[in-house]
Amino acid sequence: MVEIISLADDIPKWNILIHADSGAGKTVLAGSDDRVLFLAPEDSGTLSALRMGSAAQKIKVRHWDDIREAVEYLEANPDVLGQFDVLAVDSLTEMQKMCMMAILEANRGERLSKGQDPETPQIQDYGKLHVLFENLVRRINELNINVLYTALTRKVEDADHNEFLVPEISGKDYGVAMKIVALMTSYGHLRVELVEVPANDPENPERTKVVKRRTIYWEDTGTIRAKDRTTRLAPYTVNAKMKDIRLAIEGEMVRGANGKIVDPHAPKAPRKKMAAQASPKPEKPVESVEADNVESVEELLIEA
Repeated sequence: MVEIISLADDIPKWNILIHADSGAGKTVLAGSDDRVLFLAPEDSGTLSALRMGSAAQKIKVRHWDDIREAVEYLEANPDVLGQFDVLAVDSLTEMQKMCMMAILEANRGERLSKGQDPETPQIQDYGKLHVLFENLVRRINELNINVLYTALTRKVEDADHNEFLVPEISGKDYGVAMKIVALMTSYGHLRVELVEVPANDPENPERTKVVKRRTIYWEDTGTIRAKDRTTRLAPYTVNAKMKDIRLAIEGEMVRGANGKIVDPHAPKAPRKKMAAQASPKPEKPVESVEADNVESVEELLIEA
């Protein structure tokens, strides 16, 4: 039977992908909500989230089969998903590697019998990889829960020799990566940047200090490809926790003009005189800075 309903009565769960360099804070960000369930091939990242105070829970996976079994379990037990606000898949880059390892393991005996290197993928392996990987992402997207995916970042070049950043998902140059992000409600690039802010020094009101901030770009900038179908996050967010992002999408918080996500009903603090700041320049990411007056990105995540 055909059923016609309003769009307002059929709001699906969202699926977001955030890609960033190693150490930028993807996993710590993913764990910064109240009720997070990690599906995590990577241990080092979730350790960072734990050290930063995350109360998230985790499905332990060590093999591609573990990931598939976990998804089957969540499909069969929707009540488990009801205990969480976000499923954090950390990361797609590592998941794809696990998928290829499983393919090579399955073909190992046959390759050895033919005198072939069992550790070297062949053309048909890549074809199978792309199908298995995409199908699993689609199954995860269909779960009745909001999903945050993370991935590493890599630089690619288009036909006109323009360089830009995409998630590190291999296949058909960057074609598979773009196919995966097409399945997302929104996707963005996280990076750490340096900004100049007032030092709050009563004896020297003009004094400033340099701090790190975490910026997620949610729309194309030239060097970054991104999109925001929620319309609540673009063009960028600054120092946002996962809970902030979730509540902004749900309409309970709003993105301010400065990129910070705030409670629209909270009393406004007195405005402070701010030092002049340059507009965000995503062409120049900051990997690390050696300076005594630079606060850590993790501290900003806790205090944001």
